[in-house]
Amino acid sequence: MIKTDRLAILLATYNGEKYLEEQLDSLLAQTNKEWTTYIHDDGSTDKTELIIDRYCELYPEQFKKITGGPTGGAKNNFYYLLREIEAPSYMFCDQDDVWLQNKIEKSINLIDKKSVLPEMVFTDLTLVDSSLNVISSSMWNYYGFRFNKLQAKDLIVRNLITGCTMVINHKLRDMMIKSNNQKDIAMHDKWAGLIATEFGKIHRIEESTILYRQHESNAVGAANNHTVKYWVTKFKCLKDIRESYKNTQKQAKEFSKVFQLPESNLITIYGNIQKYNKFKRIYCYIKYGFITNSISQIIGMILCG
Repeated sequence: MIKTDRLAILLATYNGEKYLEEQLDSLLAQTNKEWTTYIHDDGSTDKTELIIDRYCELYPEQFKKITGGPTGGAKNNFYYLLREIEAPSYMFCDQDDVWLQNKIEKSINLIDKKSVLPEMVFTDLTLVDSSLNVISSSMWNYYGFRFNKLQAKDLIVRNLITGCTMVINHKLRDMMIKSNNQKDIAMHDKWAGLIATEFGKIHRIEESTILYRQHESNAVGAANNHTVKYWVTKFKCLKDIRESYKNTQKQAKEFSKVFQLPESNLITIYGNIQKYNKFKRIYCYIKYGFITNSISQIIGMILCG
């Protein structure tokens, strides 16, 4: 394990040669310089590792390569880094975005690194295409996200927090790695959001700090759910929708088990919802507010029901 007193930026890579240098250069351009980026590659077959090695050699204080075999996907790669690095605070970095110059500075000052509570800061994003042309200045508006007082029930089904905008403190990191059953964790940012809303503090910055690139190779991206094209695609992928909602139920069940939540907790109820018959499941979806006004949520819930 590596220990540091600086902000740890965790970068998970895989065959990212096309955009990686742009991402690394945007880190070097940050107004806040008190950070180190720890990079673990997941078995790239292109020139990704050569790029990593060059930046680590040129900027040894800013970039450090973490060795280890393939982990099997972005989620597992980030968890590998979380377990390998011990720091007062953490950020997560994708291989194909561009950070705005004040991204770290804006976020890091809002978090209490020494808090006994798990804390998180997250921000909006600017959606761009592969050439960095702006699609939307706000992913939250584009995707129809609506924030009031964020609660765990808002994140059980739908993820409103994007990992590459997050800063978390050490306590939240410790709680994130408490589970050894990563296969039932949907994604690291979803898990972190649930922990912060259920047990700690969460801070929202209502402005973009990142150019979030949309292209054919995204592991996870954004989509406009107000377009005909989006819904045609959705209806062609009903099996995927059903599977996605089953995964959220597995995650809720794992969360309840790891943190020993009572039977009355909404996360526990959602995790155990498959125990009920179809009509009672749909009743619970509505009663406990698991369904919002999102059509995709309604479809998913009915399919799972």
